Amino acid sequence: MQTPEPRPDIPLERVQPIVDRLKANLKATAVVPLRGGNISDLYEIQVSEGPGVVLKVYPDQLHWKMKKELLVYGWLQAQTDLPTPRILAFDDSKELLPQTFVVMSKLEGQSLKATEASLSEVELHAAYAEMGRMLKTIHGLPMASFGYIGADGIMEAYPTNEAYMAHQFRKKINAFIELGGDADLADRMLGHVAVTATLLSTCKSPVLCHDDFHAGNIMASKDDGGTWKVTGLLDVENAIAGDPLIDIAKTLAYSVGDNKAKREGFFHGYGPIERPDWEKTVDLYRLYHALEYWVWASSNGQTPPPWLIKDMQRLVV
Repeated sequence: MQTPEPRPDIPLERVQPIVDRLKANLKATAVVPLRGGNISDLYEIQVSEGPGVVLKVYPDQLHWKMKKELLVYGWLQAQTDLPTPRILAFDDSKELLPQTFVVMSKLEGQSLKATEASLSEVELHAAYAEMGRMLKTIHGLPMASFGYIGADGIMEAYPTNEAYMAHQFRKKINAFIELGGDADLADRMLGHVAVTATLLSTCKSPVLCHDDFHAGNIMASKDDGGTWKVTGLLDVENAIAGDPLIDIAKTLAYSVGDNKAKREGFFHGYGPIERPDWEKTVDLYRLYHALEYWVWASSNGQTPPPWLIKDMQRLVV
């Protein structure tokens, strides 16, 4: 994914009232922009005592994603033992900052994406096995219906996965055309979805899906023995109620690629997938993810990476 724009500076005096809510006599000593999500601005607030905290500031048009993250982190913390940030404070009054924000505990380490180039094959296998176990745990949370999760739960419920994904494909392909995408490729994608739609019907029960589960949202650090360990999971603002294979498809596309150690580790941790034609279904979701990313980049004034079109062309019959 493309590198986010630099974060705007926040003066120290603007965050001190936020820190005052966390603990009496605690002083903010620095505000450090962090590399992170493509949507929200992230900062570490360093303080006079104890570890720093993370400030996440949401854009005005997506202010509701703050409540969505509170909701989904709450589900994960109540129903799993996954290491996720603790919510320390949140505010949508715009009295302390011009935007909605949340303050979270800072997970140990750095993103796995930033470290994996230095890891051995054995370390990569172990890290991706842990990613597989984490994703399997997330998929253990059943949902009431298929659909996108908003601030208060599922925004528009669909009774079947096929109905939900047919809607999503139509919406994204229409946007692809409106944003200048190739009309012939759009027609090919529509035809491909029509002839492969039965693959989507093999998912009968919706589960919680992270929908952005890649190495950039996984934290890792070295233990006392110098071995890299996965330390946490971040960024649940894309979460949906859907087919677990849609998550697996994004992980394979955005993190695993052709790396054997990553792939074997991931599936070792996740466990066997007992679905007919599941690999063909994953390819259909990979088409959706490439389309979705192309639309997102284009609608935000960015030039989509050329590999997105190549992926879409490769994945349609």
